Amino acid sequence: MSGSLRDNAYGMYVIHYAFATWLQYSVLRAPLSGLAKRTIVTLGTVLVSWGGLAALRRKPRVARVIWAWAQAVAMRARRAAS
Repeated sequence: MSGSLRDNAYGMYVIHYAFATWLQYSVLRAPLSGLAKRTIVTLGTVLVSWGGLAALRRKPRVARVIWAWAQAVAMRARRAAS
């Protein structure tokens, strides 16, 4: 499980904003406490981003693009650290 999360982390970061915004609007008027809404949005965003990206990565072209982005980010981070 942690390997899959690690492999999909950058792609999840890239696409999570759309899901988080959509989920926030969907629970906005729900008669729930703030903690319950936050929990729903957080868990929902992680699960939908992770699952969606894992499905997209099965497509070779998408997998190459995501891998290239992750490598570029890692390279920039290494340069900034040195």
